[in-house]
Amino acid sequence: MLYLVSAEMDKSDYLAFARVHFSNKTRSTRISALVLSVLAELLLAWYVFGISGTDNYLRVMLVFFPILAAFALFLPRLAAAGMAKANRDGGRTEMAFGEDEVTLQTPKGRFTYYYSGFDSIYHSPEAYYVYVNKQQAIIVPGRSFTWGDPATFGAFLSAKTGLPVKEVR
Repeated sequence: MLYLVSAEMDKSDYLAFARVHFSNKTRSTRISALVLSVLAELLLAWYVFGISGTDNYLRVMLVFFPILAAFALFLPRLAAAGMAKANRDGGRTEMAFGEDEVTLQTPKGRFTYYYSGFDSIYHSPEAYYVYVNKQQAIIVPGRSFTWGDPATFGAFLSAKTGLPVKEVR
């Protein structure tokens, strides 16, 4: 094995992942959903209230738009809390990054991933986030390397996957 990682995830790991995920992976999705919801509300108001009901529609928008904005602001924290709750059984996750594959041993079982199947890679000061698909990532905390140099891990992943490692804050 070229890199070994032994990590016990806590809520801060999931919060850091949620920040990276929602600020980099889904920004366009959130904007598109917001634009579509506003257009849908405009069409619904026009249908229900007609042109003369515009004042009523504006009152409704003044109530619901701040709620939507607050939800968008707190979505990463809600997601992190949900991930921490889903993984509350905790336990240590052992990760082995070999020549051709990545093996994860978690309290829920053993999983193998091939480098060619990875979707994208992000790096923050706290961890690497190796996406196995558009929504799921392997969280590799920088503090948890037991074998291999964390400073060269990004170059290793990039060479194995052919994907760039995107730096995030």
